[in-house]
Amino acid sequence: MGPFSDIICKSCADACKRCGDECEKHKDDPVMKKCADECRKCEKACREMLKHTGSNK
Repeated sequence: MGPFSDIICKSCADACKRCGDECEKHKDDPVMKKCADECRKCEKACREMLKHTGSNK
């Protein structure tokens, strides 16, 4: 609930999404597919945390 928690959670979610998008371009590679899957999980967790910051952004 800090003054920057919304910015941090949104930035984390956006970074994870971008990373997942890039890794997904190489999903035939098992390592890159795993990376994309993990990035999607991280993005989801960050967006969930964002809901608890009180921000509507």
